[in-house]
Amino acid sequence: MPDAFPVANSISITAWLIDFLGDRAAGLQSGTAVQQPFEVLGMDSVECLMATMGLENHFGLTLDPSLFLRNPDLQGALAELMGDGTIPD
Repeated sequence: MPDAFPVANSISITAWLIDFLGDRAAGLQSGTAVQQPFEVLGMDSVECLMATMGLENHFGLTLDPSLFLRNPDLQGALAELMGDGTIPD
């Protein structure tokens, strides 16, 4: 039987993204990280796609590949995911 996926919510997704960014997110708290533009965090289009795929694999979600390309920061991406019901409010 496959392992269950972790619960996907704004807190767990923010923590995952901070881990994904590694040294670039050093010292960022979750409240600060959601407001930083992906460009400032050094995420180019390839890394945005890699982050989307990583979230899908980690949390068992099905996401639009352009999620992080359409939204300038994590706050926008989380709002979209909450708005479409992918994660709880």
